[in-house]
Amino acid sequence: MQTGHLIDAFIIPAGLKAGDTFYDDLLGNVTITKAEQHTYAGATRTVLYGAAMGDTYIWEQATGVCVEGTAQQSDFSMHSMTASTNMWQPTQGLSVDFIAFLGAIVVIIVLLIIALILKFKRGKASKAA
Repeated sequence: MQTGHLIDAFIIPAGLKAGDTFYDDLLGNVTITKAEQHTYAGATRTVLYGAAMGDTYIWEQATGVCVEGTAQQSDFSMHSMTASTNMWQPTQGLSVDFIAFLGAIVVIIVLLIIALILKFKRGKASKAA
């Protein structure tokens, strides 16, 4: 990495974005075509997509490490994917969507309680009058 000579795109410069290009000694110029969120090794990560010489690669953006690749040649085909790593921890806990759903339920319950309290107080006030 320090020499700037990348070989076979297993590790690329970290922090690239869609549209960025890097040079690999074996593959030539490789352009990052898109960035998306996907789960690898149990954690949702931002990953980058690129292709060169008929092969496709997916790298984890923060580290530049290849997390998935497909090679199709005349005498073989290969698909590899990262199943585990010590570079990041698996995502644990509740998803953002589920937390938002629980928050909405709490708000609805609080509003119902307030409505019942107001109704109860109005009922008492009308009986007292």
